[in-house]
Amino acid sequence: LLHCDGSDGSTTFTDSGPDARTVSRTGSPVISTTQSKYGGASASIPGSGNYLTVPADADFDFGTSDFTIECWVYTAATNSFCVALSSNSWSSGSGDWALFTRYDNLDRVVFVYKDDASYLDIRHTTDVHDSAWHHVAIARSGSTLRLFVDGVLKTSQTYAGQLGRSDKTTTVGAHPGDSRPFNGYIDDVRITKGVARYTATFTAPTEAFPEGLPPTEVFGLGG
Repeated sequence: LLHCDGSDGSTTFTDSGPDARTVSRTGSPVISTTQSKYGGASASIPGSGNYLTVPADADFDFGTSDFTIECWVYTAATNSFCVALSSNSWSSGSGDWALFTRYDNLDRVVFVYKDDASYLDIRHTTDVHDSAWHHVAIARSGSTLRLFVDGVLKTSQTYAGQLGRSDKTTTVGAHPGDSRPFNGYIDDVRITKGVARYTATFTAPTEAFPEGLPPTEVFGLGG
């Protein structure tokens, strides 16, 4: 759970989840008070070569179980790809994933993932490159993946295979190794293992994500 709060220009990013994981910087991402969804600040990710990473851990291997990946994004960039969250660079095997926005003639929000040698994705033609905050989320319940934008269920598909990797860092603001950097602001990042927080259209969060584990949660990088 990254609230991305703090003083303007701060280089300290704090994981407010139960494991208080170390968050490292590459390049020059900083806490910025220029834009925020909650807390008066957010992570400023100024394009290529700038991102945050959280160390690899078995907790990021979702296996075939439920999970939720979500954050708030703000960008006016017209980059072809803007990767908000990912499981680092792609390699052999299955489980790698990335959640990104794409600016082109279709204007898409996309969750792409790897199943052995195949690249699969779930996407919707939603434009979020409009200098406004948008909540984006992917959740799996059972064998169903669902993609949400601003609380609205946009599309779903069936995938019961492996997702997540225990050997990959989790990256905020880029897909290292690819020229697909985020350019804008990211706020309230939350990754939850073991719980599909959303299974139908819902009211997008109206306050910062709470800290602490709900009773039904197996594991959460955050509340």
